[in-house]
Amino acid sequence: MTVINGHGATLEEAAGQYLGILRENLGKMDYRLSGVSFVNPVYEKERDLRGKPIPFSEAGSNNGVDIRI
Repeated sequence: MTVINGHGATLEEAAGQYLGILRENLGKMDYRLSGVSFVNPVYEKERDLRGKPIPFSEAGSNNGVDIRI
């Protein structure tokens, strides 16, 4: 799972205590959480500009949350 947020370091520290609960509850739904990474949206935009397709959320059809599975 990738969390894209401008306050990634702060959010990562705050979310640390909840990752075990997230992993456990996803497991109950037959999903396996292999990892969580926190990315600054500025760096994510630079990466996307290198030839990747435009994410669904930036295409104008969705606004707010970008979930990639």
